Amino acid sequence: MKPKAIPLSAWVGIGLLLVSVLPFAITAYQIRESQDSLVNQVQQTHLVSVDATADKVSSYLLGLQNLLKSVGDNPRFIDSLNTSFSDELLASTLLVHDEILAVAIYNNNDRRDLVQIAQKKPVGSFVQAVFEQAGQQDFQAIELNNQSYLVARELTRNSDYVVLALVDRSKLKELLAVPALNDAVLGLSNGQNAMIEGRINDFQ
Repeated sequence: MKPKAIPLSAWVGIGLLLVSVLPFAITAYQIRESQDSLVNQVQQTHLVSVDATADKVSSYLLGLQNLLKSVGDNPRFIDSLNTSFSDELLASTLLVHDEILAVAIYNNNDRRDLVQIAQKKPVGSFVQAVFEQAGQQDFQAIELNNQSYLVARELTRNSDYVVLALVDRSKLKELLAVPALNDAVLGLSNGQNAMIEGRINDFQ
């Protein structure tokens, strides 16, 4: 027995069905491709923003380090501590960055006695209490009286003294705010599992 041929109307119906479904399939594919492309673009934008932020933060911190290094490497300064020359040099460092609140010289020994200090008037007497909490890191966040400060540290050329700077963290917070990430604040670690700035308390 011969199989029945499919009527022409059925073929027409199948063809119309395929024609009607095909645009939806193409559209769904295009939407998926567009979504993947959009995700890739957003991720790339975020990576570029984070890299640019890292460069700005690194440049800022390097500037602070170089400033302290210029003080500690000055042989005349070391030889004339507690003189008008050293007073003027320390005072001038306060003018380089508005956020530098104080600069001090301490003996680099177990007692770490204060040798000389220059500070801005509004800072008050808590400066030494902050410096006394500073460890061996180049940068460290120190909290005192519910206020948090950045302390930068640099050894003098002969390693007999330590130059410390008390820095307001507002500039660092500004640098770490990334508009492309909806003003998210990135975390900054000192490399020893301790946060300097950011919303995360600890890096694991």
